[in-house]
Amino acid sequence: MRFLLALLKFFSFFAADTRVENDLKNVADIPARFTGYDRGAWELKKTSQGDYSYFEIAGPSPDAPVLVMIHGLSLDGRTFAHLSSLSAYFRLLAINLPETSPLYTGRLSDFCTILSQWLAEAGVDRFHLAGCSFGGIIAQHIAAGCLKDRIQSVTLLASYIPGYNKSDIRNLSFRAETFRTLSDTRMFWMMELLRKRALRSVSRSGKYDIKNIIFQRPPYYARQVLESMYRYSGIDAAKAIDIPVLQVHGSKDQALPKKKARETLKYFKHIKYCEIPGGGHSFVYEDAKELIPLMLRFYSSNAIIKPNEVQ
Repeated sequence: MRFLLALLKFFSFFAADTRVENDLKNVADIPARFTGYDRGAWELKKTSQGDYSYFEIAGPSPDAPVLVMIHGLSLDGRTFAHLSSLSAYFRLLAINLPETSPLYTGRLSDFCTILSQWLAEAGVDRFHLAGCSFGGIIAQHIAAGCLKDRIQSVTLLASYIPGYNKSDIRNLSFRAETFRTLSDTRMFWMMELLRKRALRSVSRSGKYDIKNIIFQRPPYYARQVLESMYRYSGIDAAKAIDIPVLQVHGSKDQALPKKKARETLKYFKHIKYCEIPGGGHSFVYEDAKELIPLMLRFYSSNAIIKPNEVQ
């Protein structure tokens, strides 16, 4: 991957032209992205100040537990579209992390500030947390930090502890350094090539195809993600989490091989690890039918929901 990024960076000097600039200007914003999208039971909402958009399904009762879900780098709240049946037990909230924000300063703690603001406007106090891919990294950070007294459990989906060894820290830092000096146009060109490359491998051609919701996006959010991982290690955060943790990984995940996830289990105090047989990095969207029973058993075994409530 380091060689590929270096090669793409070199060619970006010649490839980023007027056409790419126009493509960047015409990228759909978050509202336009959902035009014509069948949301099913999910309601698309905006906070009163208009700063954040999110999907919600009301729970079975006003006092139902709340499950907050955070997406990864290349997606949005639709990542969790097929987990709607969990609304039989929880009020479900899936944020669409903003493309740009004055709160983005290149630190992982910026997401804590954003989530704190959003949760306050959504009327959420205590909650359970699930994060997919980079969203799982955010989940670990805030469960160990600014929101730790409000989070009751953490579910990590296709995620891992970043910077769990020196090699991983170097790789994450190299990615940040590679994109740091690029113009928006050149970075957008590189991101598009990497997105198309990923699209050739993510889908298992099942009932649901993740390709339907992987989209072009401007580079600003990606800059925030990459910079937040510069010289970062999440080991201390993982060790500080003192609530139940469920980690689910796809056995065939190519983007983030399960070996990385399994090597870092030892850092969590209370961890349950499961795999989706044959699942790739997009199993949350494509294999929800296999994921939901694993989540319900975890919540039941930790008295988050009652065993006799599990259908």
